Amino acid sequence: MNILLLEDEPAHAEAIRRAIETSDLKAAVQIAGTLREYHEAVAVRPPDIALLDMVLPDGRALDALTFLPDACPFPILIMTSYGNEQTAVEAMKAGALDYIVKSPEAFASMPQSVLRALREWNVIQEHKRAEEALRESEAELSNALQMAQAGHWEYDVGNDTFTFNDNFYRIFRTTAAEVGGYRMSSADYARKFCHPDDAAVVGNENREVIESTDPNYSRQIEHRFLYADGEVGTITVRFFIIKDAHGRTVKTYGVNQDITERKRAEAALRESEERFRTLYENSTLGLYRTIPDGRIILANPALVKMLGYSSFDDFSSRDLKSDGFEPSYPRAQFVEMVEKEDAVRGLESAWKRRDGTTVFVRESARAIRDPEGRTLYYDGTVEDITGRREAEEELAYEQSLLRALLDNATDQVYFKDVNSRFIRISKARAERFGLRDPAQAVSKTDFDFFAEEHARQAFLDEQEIMKTGRPLVDQEEKETWPDGRATWVSTTKVPLRDKQGQITGTFGISRDITKRKRAEEGLNETLRLLRQAITSTIQVLGLTVEARDPYTAGHQQRTTILAEAIAREMGLPPEKNEGLHMAGLVHDIGKISIPAEILSKPTTLTTTEYALVKTHAKKGFEILKNVEFPWPLAEIVYQHHERMDGSGYPRGLKGDEILMEARILSVSDTVEAMVSDRPYRPAQGVKTALAEIEKNKGIFYDADVAETCLKLFREKRFSFPA
Repeated sequence: MNILLLEDEPAHAEAIRRAIETSDLKAAVQIAGTLREYHEAVAVRPPDIALLDMVLPDGRALDALTFLPDACPFPILIMTSYGNEQTAVEAMKAGALDYIVKSPEAFASMPQSVLRALREWNVIQEHKRAEEALRESEAELSNALQMAQAGHWEYDVGNDTFTFNDNFYRIFRTTAAEVGGYRMSSADYARKFCHPDDAAVVGNENREVIESTDPNYSRQIEHRFLYADGEVGTITVRFFIIKDAHGRTVKTYGVNQDITERKRAEAALRESEERFRTLYENSTLGLYRTIPDGRIILANPALVKMLGYSSFDDFSSRDLKSDGFEPSYPRAQFVEMVEKEDAVRGLESAWKRRDGTTVFVRESARAIRDPEGRTLYYDGTVEDITGRREAEEELAYEQSLLRALLDNATDQVYFKDVNSRFIRISKARAERFGLRDPAQAVSKTDFDFFAEEHARQAFLDEQEIMKTGRPLVDQEEKETWPDGRATWVSTTKVPLRDKQGQITGTFGISRDITKRKRAEEGLNETLRLLRQAITSTIQVLGLTVEARDPYTAGHQQRTTILAEAIAREMGLPPEKNEGLHMAGLVHDIGKISIPAEILSKPTTLTTTEYALVKTHAKKGFEILKNVEFPWPLAEIVYQHHERMDGSGYPRGLKGDEILMEARILSVSDTVEAMVSDRPYRPAQGVKTALAEIEKNKGIFYDADVAETCLKLFREKRFSFPA
């Protein structure tokens, strides 16, 4: 089969060709892009069927129809991107067999459209041949003989008998032999050939014919019938009558014609028109037809609504030439483009709504011309892109903000992909890398700028961020450079996500804190030296006390060792441990104000002497209170003889009023004193000391501190150094 396709849009031509040549048609498609090429192809080899685009670079498809002789020698299908019922009727009147609105679906179903058209064409040609034969026979034969060639039948009223010829049976896809002869009753005819739902109609028509008093009675009716294989068809029946001398109808005769294919073609056309109407009415795109002077002659509901009108009648009164386009998008510009190029595609412009607001649109249109080239009208589509334009403007604004940030931020800003390659960096980051243009960093990684040590850690941090989705906030990083330099930054990095929430990379901000870090290093060194000086001072103070009291020599050091062990076991913070260490070394510094003979008295102290000794906690506080320490040494020393139940001295504090360091020092001081010799008694031993702690756990001593102390001695084998 040879199919000639006249189409100037390469994409459309290719889609149709592929659909046909990959179908079961076994057809070859020859493509012409202009009317001239089409006429040349037809002259060389007329096709079996032709598919014609309505609007072409050098004319219209209807020109191809008028170019042909009186009768077209092959079927033609008209295709168009813009069409309506008027165009369809115009094409059909010109000789086209069908009218197809272009779409991807129409291209895909083109093989079926071709097959349907060929079947309809064959039926039409057969009908034409039959009609021609009938016209020829009318000049030579009688009326009865003429009709005998077209499904002739006769009905004898008196005998209720139909007589049929062979052509009649051919219509019904059977023969006289298969149905029992050339004669049958009206009941048999109705049962065998009439559609059950139309049998009564046929019977009524037959009775009207018989009862008619008009000797020239002639009528044609249409009804459904049954082919011999059960398929339903449609025929036309032409009636004639024969009357006797008394005016009674004695015989009727007529001719039947199978119009099934024609009815199907009509139904297909109606369906096609309905599809076009549905598309036109329900399309979300605005569809229009205007004439050059600016008047609107067609518009679908989408366009009417888009421009704020309630109906087409209301909208049609609008004159696009004077009241349609925004001043910055004059209609004259649109008309000039269409007239020059025959069409515009994707033209963005601005129209006015009825209320005066602006709608931004994307418009495509084509000039429809008559054979002389005069423009009849413009057919076009309109898409509302106001939302997109607003989104683009918002995006442009956001991009300007981003550019301002990247160009002016003193902090270093950067974006990376999933492989930690730079997508975009700020000007400050580029300067950090020694680059003139931030674009020079695109697709590079930290390994291109930093020493491997820092680059590897940054890469691992970013991969962890993308894996877990958890940001890294204010992390201080030491940057190492290939030339051996070291700098410091405070960095925050977060996952970079797309619109679907998928992580596509990381976004980071780094602030240079090198000066601060160096200042901190200097300050830390100063603090280290200061603490060293404080430690030395405290050690001197402790030694001063022990020099006055040889019997308690080493007491403060051993008390401190136990106190630190308890603090570590309890998990106290390092700064508290350090303060506890210092307080332990001087917790008895107040004894420097107690007479040496009382401190070393070998007998039991009197009440007055014991009261004097008890003042050492307050004396220690007074000695230390005016000295600036990083820890509350004075208060710890002041409280180290307080008890949880308030029975201690010098202030009778209890519970949470007592510092944790003082609670620990209280337990370690008691244990160390009991396991050491005193002038007035020998050492009482570890067992006795632990019994004291266990007995008064939660009463005199903090329960957790006491429990930790017992655990150290009993489970972890703690012992004082010799």
